[in-house]
Amino acid sequence: MLRFPRFSYSAMPLVGLGAIAIALGSVPVVQAQTPPAIVAQAENAERYIRLAVEEYQEGNNQAALDALNQAIALNPTMADIYILRGIVRSELNDPQGAIADYSEAIELDGDDAEVYIVRGLAQLALKQYQAAEADFNRALERDSSHADAYTFRGTSRMELNNRQGGLQDFQKAEEIYFAQGNARGLGRLSQALIVADVITFEGGSGDRPENAVIIKGASNQALGVPAQYHYLIEHFGRPDRDWRLAEQSMLNQSDRQYNRMDLQLADGRRQVVYFDITDYYSKGLDGRLQVP
Repeated sequence: MLRFPRFSYSAMPLVGLGAIAIALGSVPVVQAQTPPAIVAQAENAERYIRLAVEEYQEGNNQAALDALNQAIALNPTMADIYILRGIVRSELNDPQGAIADYSEAIELDGDDAEVYIVRGLAQLALKQYQAAEADFNRALERDSSHADAYTFRGTSRMELNNRQGGLQDFQKAEEIYFAQGNARGLGRLSQALIVADVITFEGGSGDRPENAVIIKGASNQALGVPAQYHYLIEHFGRPDRDWRLAEQSMLNQSDRQYNRMDLQLADGRRQVVYFDITDYYSKGLDGRLQVP
């Protein structure tokens, strides 16, 4: 069995742009009677937040952090700016700093489930699994239908050797994601299932059908298809930067179902990867995770 390395517990894929939108929407409306100095201060804070967004979108996380530092200096009581800075600090591999920012946001406004989730993710990055589980519990106390909280609590529980509890959380997350039609959420769940060794990669290097990468443990196509991309990202880097999908085709051979993916690598080389998807292909979207 090919063990899949642990993914980065970054909050950015989960709440990055969403949190930025929240923060921009949370900038207080300045009333006409507000003193001019306070008006200018609020407007300057908003400008720094927008600058942080622009820098983040360009991949300049340090510049985004600098802009958010300025925004906080101008408006130190706005919880969402701390959430944003925590997310950027997570991207800069500073989970301790991220936790400090999330905790400050909770002190200012602890009603939002999302902030407990991102703090829990930072705890996961530090392998503080009990603290992470506690934060995901707090998130679910505030929003019992938050599928991401179930996904990541499942990860915490698996790390704490509570396999039954972890699988139950993954099962609940799958149920909610399907009800929402949330394809990205199912992709996150697929990644969590890989980390937990529920979805595994067996077989060979994938250079030909008889040496295909066999995907095992995916309960349906919605979890199996993202697993293929997680494998490609781990082995070939980021899509649209390190490689792009040039062609894709299905092959049925000897009662096995294969997905052939032709990659165009950044250096100009072509790479063919065959996935044996027999284990989940016939289940379509109807299969579901089973808890023993």
